[in-house]
Amino acid sequence: GMDISPEAIRYNKGFNAFVSGDAANIPFSHDAFDVVVSQWMIEHVDRIDDVVKEFHRVLKKGGSLVVVTNSKYHPMMFLSSILPTKLRDWMKLRIFPSYIDEDTFPTYYRFNSLGKIDELLSNAGFEKKYASYTGSPFFLFNKFLFKLSELYERVTDLKLLRLMKMHLVVHYVKP
Repeated sequence: GMDISPEAIRYNKGFNAFVSGDAANIPFSHDAFDVVVSQWMIEHVDRIDDVVKEFHRVLKKGGSLVVVTNSKYHPMMFLSSILPTKLRDWMKLRIFPSYIDEDTFPTYYRFNSLGKIDELLSNAGFEKKYASYTGSPFFLFNKFLFKLSELYERVTDLKLLRLMKMHLVVHYVKP
């Protein structure tokens, strides 16, 4: 696993090997990996073109890039994209329970629609295998809000509203 934050690495129990690094300058050689997975990171990247080039550089020929991120069309993400960071931080402290103690990073939402993802990854030399808006109920800490989010997920299952799902999941390959 790799994260820009050494503190975040210590709390991630999903990996047994870690490196602290910047995705715009991945500290590995060319053609080092069969798979690169980016989860809920790219919306926080200012230099997205550099990051995409790095993903391509470190993948072996035939390697897979899997990206999971938030859709900029989901109401919470849209609101987050237009609010100043300090206001988002203030709101987060009042909405979410105190045990959620993660930083709120600046968001750019340059890569958070299927059209933009396809444009960026295709221009970088990747081939699309799979791309979809998908969702999951959120607000697990509040029964009423969780039920409301379940209803929202059912409504956004309608084809015309699918882009308003919470997440995007894509799989691209380096030819």
